[in-house]
Parts: sequence; structure tokens; C-alpha cells
Amino acid sequence: MRSYIDSAIQTAIVSMMQQMQQFITQQAETQHEWNAQLLETINQKLAHIDRPSINENDQNPINVPEDNQQRITNLKTSSRSAQGNYYNSRN
Repeated sequence: MRSYIDSAIQTAIVSMMQQMQQFITQQAETQHEWNAQLLETINQKLAHIDRPSINENDQNPINVPEDNQQRITNLKTSSRSAQGNYYNSRN
């Protein structure tokens, strides 16, 4: 009877260890695939950053915000002037 119990326990342990091994192997493969996809995505993002695009006017878009900042400053100045005229005309 004792050898039957020992044999059953040994079989159960071997089965459980095989299942754990399959699970660990599956998790390692999943992690490897995820890492490969993540690395590819990072490389694509870095490649996009390294190659700045050219807009319709053949200008580097890095220069465009300066132009936009100047336009915004001009708009603020002209709107303040207009507000000043509006308030002055009401007094």
C-alpha cells in the first residue's frame, strides 16, 4: 500500500513539474515576443525623431514654431492695442 501512495505522489509531482515547465516556457516565449515588438516600436519612434520631415514650403518644421510664436506675439500686441482703443473710446 505504501509503494502505491509513493508512486501516486511521485506521478503527481512529475506531472505538476511538467505543467510548470510548460507554463514557464510559454511565459518566456510571450515575453520574448513582447520584447521584440516593443523594441521594433521604439526603433520606429526613434527613426521618426532622427528624420525630421519637411513641410510643404520645404522648411524644417523645427523653424515653424518660431514663426508661429512671432505671429502669436503680434496678435497679442494688436489685440491689446484694440482693447486699449475700445476702452479709451468708452471713457
